[in-house]
Amino acid sequence: MVNEIGGYPGKGIVPEDRLRIHRFLLRNSNLSLHPGQGVRASLSNNYVSVSGNWKVFFTTLYGTFDLSVDGTSISISLNLGKDQSGRPTASMTHCSNSTGHVSIEISGHLR
Repeated sequence: MVNEIGGYPGKGIVPEDRLRIHRFLLRNSNLSLHPGQGVRASLSNNYVSVSGNWKVFFTTLYGTFDLSVDGTSISISLNLGKDQSGRPTASMTHCSNSTGHVSIEISGHLR
């Protein structure tokens, strides 16, 4: 559970507090070394389910939300090396991401 997530009055709709992570699945992960090039890391087909409270600061509208994201993937490749003085260097050569499915349920009340 993550407490104390909030925003500033007048900024609109923001998460209010108590963001709860119900489920987090790392289904497929891979880390591979490529000699002379660097490292490739990937996470694929992942899932997260969270819920929390929200409110609109300029009125008395508030409520809850349930959010799930499935099929999320990210892939990153880094070139690793060293500069002329021997210090390590890293540069990103590839970065991609995708999301398969997003579901959100929002409920609210006006006080």
